[in-house]
Amino acid sequence: MTNFSTYGTLSRTTYTTLKGYYLASAGSLTLAKMATAYDSVAIGNDSPDIIATTKSLWSTYESLLQPTVRAGYTQNGYPRMNAFGMVSGTQGMAGQAGFDVLFFRGTPVVKDEQVPSGKMFFINTNYFGFKGINISGLKQVNFKKSNDGVPLGVPGRVPSTRGFNFRDMMSPVDQLAEVGHLIYAGNFISENPRLQGQMVGLT
Repeated sequence: MTNFSTYGTLSRTTYTTLKGYYLASAGSLTLAKMATAYDSVAIGNDSPDIIATTKSLWSTYESLLQPTVRAGYTQNGYPRMNAFGMVSGTQGMAGQAGFDVLFFRGTPVVKDEQVPSGKMFFINTNYFGFKGINISGLKQVNFKKSNDGVPLGVPGRVPSTRGFNFRDMMSPVDQLAEVGHLIYAGNFISENPRLQGQMVGLT
C-alpha cells in the first residue's frame, strides 16, 4: 500500500494522506506490533473494520490470546460437582481449546488463502474497493429485468456493476457450440490510503 513512492502519479512524500502504514520485514507477530499498525491507520472515528491475514498467522494470533482464556477460567471459576451431583446451573467439566472467531480491538481478524504468505492487512472498507472500467469494443453486461416494472440493467432494484464486460458469443472451429467471454476489468483503489496498512515478512 505504501511500498511505492507515488499513487496515481502523486508523490506520497508531498501528499502524506496518500501514505498508509507499511512495516517491512516485520518478523515475529506480537500484540504490540498489531497495536502500532492499528494506531497508525486510525484517525478519529475511522479505524480498520477488517484485518486479513493467512491461516498460519491467524493461528499465531490465536496463540497470543490463549493466556487470556486461561485467566478467564481462573477468574470465573470451573464447572464443578458436589456430593449430590452436578451443581445447578453449571455444566460438567469438559476440554475446550481454540477459537472460531478472533477480534482485535473489536475488529474481526479473518484468514484467507489468497493473502500472500507473511502478510497482514489492516483495511478500512469505507475507503477501499474495486472500481470497474468498461473495455472499448465490448458490451457492458446488462442484467435482464426481472419483470416489466423493473428497468433494464437492474436485477430487482440493484444496479448493474460497472466493469462487467461481455464479448459476443462465437462458434469455435469444428464445434457445435458457442463461446463467450465475461471479463471484469478495473483496479483496486483507496480514496484515502492513509487509513490502510500492512505488515509484511511476519512469522
